[in-house]
Amino acid sequence: MSDTKIATKESSVGSGSPIAREINLALADAVIPIPPLLALIAGYASPFVPTVTVIGTDENVQWWCSLHHTIARGGTNGTGLVAPSWRYFRFERIALSSGEVRPVCGAGGSGILNGPHSAAQFMNPHCIVANPKKASSYYASDDVTVRHWDAISGLVMPVAGTRQRGWLDGEGRKARFNVVSSMIISMDGDVLWACDFNSGRLRRIMTESRTVTTGATVPTPCQLCWDNTPGQKAAETAVWVSCGQSGLYRVDLTTNTTHRTLDTGLVDVMSTRSGTLILRFFNTPSKLHTFDPTSRACELLFVDAIAGVPEIKAPLLSRDDRVLFAICKDRVVSLSLPSFEPLPFCCDRDR
Repeated sequence: MSDTKIATKESSVGSGSPIAREINLALADAVIPIPPLLALIAGYASPFVPTVTVIGTDENVQWWCSLHHTIARGGTNGTGLVAPSWRYFRFERIALSSGEVRPVCGAGGSGILNGPHSAAQFMNPHCIVANPKKASSYYASDDVTVRHWDAISGLVMPVAGTRQRGWLDGEGRKARFNVVSSMIISMDGDVLWACDFNSGRLRRIMTESRTVTTGATVPTPCQLCWDNTPGQKAAETAVWVSCGQSGLYRVDLTTNTTHRTLDTGLVDVMSTRSGTLILRFFNTPSKLHTFDPTSRACELLFVDAIAGVPEIKAPLLSRDDRVLFAICKDRVVSLSLPSFEPLPFCCDRDR
């Protein structure tokens, strides 16, 4: 099956969304190379103008490689962002109310050591996800291992993998990974799906038995998210995978079949509750695009939201799809989003 071509149309993401011309930057003379396909999109669509709020400023946040929206204990509202810090080999939290940044897990030294969160060591932390069924339960990837952190007891315990790199299925420490770059978790908290970057595979981790098995083969999987298009969201049977310069793939988790949907190099892929995807491309790191998997329409969402910032890093959608959190140099910001219309029902044969 040939790679999908992107269709373009005038930008009107969601009903009643304000549309404006491209934002003028203080860094007006900066030239960012755009692939021919994206040049057409960027020149044709008028981006949404977001409201930008700086949550906090700290020089350490520029070393964060991803963001996760934490869940308040005993409630359902997010109170902060948790991120892995490559510089300090630990996980840090920024409070949404005050902007305060503080370490929450990890002693700060490079290594693989379990135990109390204040003494635990991480070799190269990549991502962290929360168990939707237990607010204090988190799963963190550390290059070649996956570990569990209980925020109440403070204990960090092994789930799968060891110091030894490789590709091997098995239970717990018998399994091997080649850089766990991204993870997602099922709504019942029973299954983790992980990108095994250097192995070129998706890996399934059962959180109770800690058994690791291999899923679909995809080239250099960097990041994944659930396919939320109607008919897929509740089933949790398909994911979208950003594969770096290899583009965007859709993976059916039940059959391990893959479909290359876009061939343009991707950094980030996020799925809204409506099924619309938000993408960030390699050659345009300060721009975000929406992608409709049913019509194949790709539109510019907004560009260069903060003057002088050449890149939007580690974007994260809020649970209600109204806000996008991101790192811009030494700042953590929130950017308002337009409303996303629900996509029409789409079955697999329509892809």
